[in-house]
Amino acid sequence: MVNWFAIRSHFPGVSHTCYLNAASLGLIPDVSVKALECFIKQRSLGSMLWLEWYSAVDDIRRLVSRLIGSKSEEIAFVQNTSMGLNLIANSIRWSRGENIVTTDLEFPTNLFPWQVIAKRYGLEIRYVRNVDGSLRREDFEKAVDKKTRVIAVSWVEFGNGFVNDLGFLSKLARENDALLVVDGIQGVGALKIDVRNVGVDVLVSGFQKWLLGIGGAFLYVREDILDNLEVPFAGWLSDKDSRSFEFREYKPSLDARRFELGSPSFADAIVARESLSFIQSIEIENIERRDLDLISYLRKRLSEYDNIEFMTPKDNLSPILTFRFRSWDTKAVFEYLLEKNIYVSYRLGGIRVSPHFYNNKSDIDTFLDLIGEYLRKRRT
Repeated sequence: MVNWFAIRSHFPGVSHTCYLNAASLGLIPDVSVKALECFIKQRSLGSMLWLEWYSAVDDIRRLVSRLIGSKSEEIAFVQNTSMGLNLIANSIRWSRGENIVTTDLEFPTNLFPWQVIAKRYGLEIRYVRNVDGSLRREDFEKAVDKKTRVIAVSWVEFGNGFVNDLGFLSKLARENDALLVVDGIQGVGALKIDVRNVGVDVLVSGFQKWLLGIGGAFLYVREDILDNLEVPFAGWLSDKDSRSFEFREYKPSLDARRFELGSPSFADAIVARESLSFIQSIEIENIERRDLDLISYLRKRLSEYDNIEFMTPKDNLSPILTFRFRSWDTKAVFEYLLEKNIYVSYRLGGIRVSPHFYNNKSDIDTFLDLIGEYLRKRRT
């Protein structure tokens, strides 16, 4: 049995606010805060420990590979999710007339890079349109053909928490010689994934949400496709011999480290390492169970309200739930909650709630009590 009360004590943020907003920014555990404070003290003295700081990046590759079921050599530490997706978009050897399939639920991070690439190379972008918040298999099947080079989706859609069927999309991609490129930032750290088993080609995720970091991201690239990608950019750290600084010809690293262009943000790396270790100590299976239990409780309680309209499909469970009111001003309710120190998000015209394992049902009850208070005031 996991002692969730003891785990919650590692998050000072829960004592100050009712924080149900992990899909925006996750809270940071005290062990990661202490590690950051230690680094700042060390950094103030100069570069004496610089090699030790680089070991944090090596540890991240190892910890991420355990979390997602990859090899550590398939992991690169990059600036953020946007950078990871742009690196991949600029690595693919495109030909005019090919197409990219994505969806109308994507966050701009997984939309704008493909639009820029499409314009540059004369590609077509095909958008799978959601139906009542869901993305249907048959619509992907209609959009994908032999000229599709990339299927680009989020694992979990940011706005309403819809979970894409990555196994199905991987099979569809293979059948058409396409790549499955996944923005994983709203799933990794909350839900379990095995990229090898699922068949994902590329997975990118920032650390600042469900992974409890402050910044930075990891880029997973399946080793089988690495040599089919161009090297779009070069830097001293992406070289095969990155510790040799003399004048010479550039030779890219033989693994995913070729995407690590230059000096990383050590602060991001050190916090990510500690937070990943913290997550690993709990185990992702326990975290997933906890998160889905909390969101199921929230949905059940919200169902007691007559004027609630769920924007998150019922049978598609993730730690994100978005809803709106049929007969009340949803944004006004959101603003009232914010005034009362209840932290959720306003997305797609609805209130998005995203608890993580450091939350409990009392947090959700507090959130619902404030909604009830607002509605009572409006009626009077």
